[in-house]
Amino acid sequence: MSYFVKNEHSYVRLLAADGTAITETAGALDVNLVNSISVDLSANGDSVQIYGANGGVKYPVLTDTAGRIAVDATLQISDVDLLLGPAVKATCLTVVLATDHPDVSVTVRTMPTVGTHGNLWNGASPLLGTDSTAIDCQWVKSLDIFGQNTTGTGNLEVHVSQDNVIFYDTGHRIVTIDATPFFGHFDLGARYVRMRTDVGQTGLTATLAGKN
Repeated sequence: MSYFVKNEHSYVRLLAADGTAITETAGALDVNLVNSISVDLSANGDSVQIYGANGGVKYPVLTDTAGRIAVDATLQISDVDLLLGPAVKATCLTVVLATDHPDVSVTVRTMPTVGTHGNLWNGASPLLGTDSTAIDCQWVKSLDIFGQNTTGTGNLEVHVSQDNVIFYDTGHRIVTIDATPFFGHFDLGARYVRMRTDVGQTGLTATLAGKN
């Protein structure tokens, strides 16, 4: 910037980096807009102008009820769009990763569950002292055991094991009554769980279901 006086008037001249004067066209300065940002403050403006090597892109400036400014724009990583701005729900962020970047890893964790219908017994008629199928509950601890029989008033014992070979009686019992639904809930840390009858049963269906 330089300052000089001409015809009793003071002037300020804007200079570019190379020392040449910056000219104007139609009242606007002629400047190199590459890699720059301008803000349109005109009456019909409300926009932010971003200039890059390939020209300028105008993004509308939006305000919410709190008066905050949100630029509805798209951010890219490795030429892949990351969706941002008011168009995206406030509770989520969608990220798409390029397949040609092996250094980026994403770990997806699912909530483990256990349980298919009749996984202990399914329409069975076990005798006294018969063990059910053992269910692997390694990743769950909150367990429900439920079902129904045709005949057999007694108890179903809850047994547990860590190696699926040696089982131990937990002392938990589920009472069965002829043709009556039964249910029990337990929090167990052992990996394997199975049931044992203390009376003969007929038409016995029992399910173990679990989740965290």
